[in-house]
Amino acid sequence: MASRGMMRSEVMFYLIVSFAVSADAVAAFSTAPGYTSRQLYTSAGTFMTISSLDLDGGKLYFGQYRDIKSLELSDSSVQTVGTIAGNTGDPLVIRNNGTTYIAYGISYNPPYPYRMGYIDGGGNYVNQLDEDGIYDAAVNPNGGCYIVANPDALGSKVFRYD
Repeated sequence: MASRGMMRSEVMFYLIVSFAVSADAVAAFSTAPGYTSRQLYTSAGTFMTISSLDLDGGKLYFGQYRDIKSLELSDSSVQTVGTIAGNTGDPLVIRNNGTTYIAYGISYNPPYPYRMGYIDGGGNYVNQLDEDGIYDAAVNPNGGCYIVANPDALGSKVFRYD
């Protein structure tokens, strides 16, 4: 009976060590056969995630905490194109007709208020609407805005704002 218990301990130890080794082994990004990858930008060392990629004219646009950034695909240079105040999470970033639109949370408390607007030519955020629980957004070529939100916790809804 004692040997059986010891064997279980050894097996458990082996699985834990094996898992730790495997976790290190798969920590790197890996591609499927026939594909390649190359890192263009990292937020390493900042403890801030990158969110909501959108592509426009050879640049990727994304949010990184309060900064809205563009990454030039030809040389991987990064610029901050605007800043938002009081972001509580990763902002949604949408590019349309040369304008950068942003939706971002302003509170962790229900009903989770959000703001949506755009970055003007000077890099300033201009608010267009306030809504609770914005999940996604799209903008048409004329600047009409569509959002998916859950403003009253009674189910998600699609809204159009002009």
